[in-house]
Amino acid sequence: MTKQGEPVRLSPRLVKIEENHPEIVEELKIKEYTDTRIISSVLPSDNEIALITNLPFQIRAEEIENLIF
Repeated sequence: MTKQGEPVRLSPRLVKIEENHPEIVEELKIKEYTDTRIISSVLPSDNEIALITNLPFQIRAEEIENLIF
């Protein structure tokens, strides 16, 4: 597991995508990966939530959390 807000690179599983969305496979082959980050937060109900986002890193985790609540 990565630390809060640390970058994570996701590589597409092209076999599965090709079955369901063949129109975007070539675009994903060129792109190779998507930069994301994982943000964990505690909801008002005291449950924990993990968010995966590819929003720019200039947007702080707190700002993203505020979008949800």
